[in-house]
Amino acid sequence: ASPAAAPADDAAALERAYAAAMAGKRLRAMEGLAEAEWYKYRDSVATDAAASSAGADRTRMRRVARELRSLKSSLPADAAASIFVRYDKRRPHALTALVVGPPDTPYCHGCYTFDVMCPSGYPGTVPYCNITNTEGGSHGWGPNLYCNGTVCLSLLGTWGGSGSAEEWNADSTLLQLLVSVQALVLGAAEPYYNEPGVESSGRDDESSRTAGCSAGGWEGVRLHNVRLAMTGMLRAPPSGFGDVVRAHFGVSRRAIERTLAAWCDDERAGTEHRAELRAAA
Repeated sequence: ASPAAAPADDAAALERAYAAAMAGKRLRAMEGLAEAEWYKYRDSVATDAAASSAGADRTRMRRVARELRSLKSSLPADAAASIFVRYDKRRPHALTALVVGPPDTPYCHGCYTFDVMCPSGYPGTVPYCNITNTEGGSHGWGPNLYCNGTVCLSLLGTWGGSGSAEEWNADSTLLQLLVSVQALVLGAAEPYYNEPGVESSGRDDESSRTAGCSAGGWEGVRLHNVRLAMTGMLRAPPSGFGDVVRAHFGVSRRAIERTLAAWCDDERAGTEHRAELRAAA
């Protein structure tokens, strides 16, 4: 195990320390990822291998190889917004990603894991993407992240909203997908308003907003972020990301402490949520 990273205070020092701690960690190959019991698309990889034509597989592998070369330098690795990817050494179209929640959101500082697979026909075919830290399928993270792991995003063709021109095409990339998940899904300051149709119902409708909390309101997301995406990750880091998790929480510790203190003091969170947040933190 790598040594715990020292926490940094000011923003510039934090970015320098984070960059140093994450050097070489953004993209790595993993042995046996595609066959791992925890990998969401293990069966799909096996079925896909049997059904794919040689030509389609060559096209996919060339494209995936090119994207992986690009990801080495293009994945964001800032303290405020970082993404890390692991791919199967023999079947690089099987991947898993860790995405850090952006600032000023209820997902802030949390580590969210997604299994990804590029099926036969990729890049002409939409990749598969599933969020995995759902507490065994019992917890969803809002209208765009279901407890069954479904990721609702227009790029994946799984979001029912109107007016979005961003649909998957052969020029789309895995980087585009992961950055979209981070910015559009985990980047929601109030997750309830990501629900298709809600944006037209009016943000001043307090009864609608309160009803949405159980389906991803920011108060509950904050609490589960601390429980599952922070302390839960530290207790049981996901395969392939142990050093990333330790470095992330070690270097960002003081920034995280300030965020948690602000959440605990937030009057809008209510007495019950304040007490639960303090206990979880």
